[in-house]
Amino acid sequence: MRKKVVSQWTIGIGLGCLFMSGYSAGHNDSTCAERRDEILYQLEQAKQSGNRYKQSGLETALHNVKRYCQDDAIERRQNKIESAVAEVIYRSEQLEKALKEDEPSKVMVCREKLHHARRQLARATAD
Repeated sequence: MRKKVVSQWTIGIGLGCLFMSGYSAGHNDSTCAERRDEILYQLEQAKQSGNRYKQSGLETALHNVKRYCQDDAIERRQNKIESAVAEVIYRSEQLEKALKEDEPSKVMVCREKLHHARRQLARATAD
């Protein structure tokens, strides 16, 4: 019975991490061109409505995107998240094997490594 619980748990954690990383990448991370286009659209709307304050803020935002935005940083972050997810899945599988072998010292080591992998994933998604 324990074997099924662990493997279902492993699959659940892996899928949850993948969905979480996909959501964060799609929700927060857009390319520099997409950000620039969105700001330009909002800037045009502010000009049409005569909102000088919003227009000024958007011009500053556009300047900052042109100056500081780097698409490779977004790709690097996504790669870091994917790598961390793969590590959590791998460590979960190692723990599952150790539980099947019923070696307490190996189980403890695998649990520690899995805990470390989860912390790395949390850091990767928080950045």
